[in-house]
Amino acid sequence: MSNENTSMSQLFDTFQKSLDAHHDKRERLIKSVRTTLGGKDMEDAIAKQQDILALIRKVSNELNGPDYYRYIKSVSPGLEEFIEAAAFLEFIKNGSLLTPDKLQTQFAVAEIAETFFITDSDYLNGIGDLTGELMRYAINKIGAGEPESAILVCHFMQQIHEEFEVINAISPSAVSKKLQVMKASLTKVEQACYSCQIRKVEQSANSILPQKRVALSP
Repeated sequence: MSNENTSMSQLFDTFQKSLDAHHDKRERLIKSVRTTLGGKDMEDAIAKQQDILALIRKVSNELNGPDYYRYIKSVSPGLEEFIEAAAFLEFIKNGSLLTPDKLQTQFAVAEIAETFFITDSDYLNGIGDLTGELMRYAINKIGAGEPESAILVCHFMQQIHEEFEVINAISPSAVSKKLQVMKASLTKVEQACYSCQIRKVEQSANSILPQKRVALSP
């Protein structure tokens, strides 16, 4: 009986060590991803994209074999933030949407493990969050006296929203929450652009109206 108890105790000790190792690795990955892809680095993503890709490569090296599926959920929030930043950079540089293929190309150039790939969920969530950044960018452009740039952003957001509505019709669970937030951001930009255009028309109308002459006293 004593031997059985000892054997059982050793079994639980081994199991406990395995769980501890799993927990430590999970926490390390979460901390690494949130530290490197979130917060300040997100704000400076345009200048630091290559640095962030290097950090993703470091994380990917820890996710080999079965560990990929065990820990990928711990990494996903950071990946979504990176996709948002990378997509914003793509729009600023080229005026286009960052596609999953372009993302994987960036990963390949950065020598990130081929087994480390962007899931559909990560991509859609990242693009969904992008519209919030685009909304702030458009409003800032209007404030800077560049309404034409804001209108281009508005059209781009409308295209993304239309695509998400199609996806929502097929698979509501995939984008429904993001779609609600996206619609709110798009509405703000549309209203701001509309108000800007109304002011422009009013100013043009005032400029062509005949000026009232004031009679001079003899």
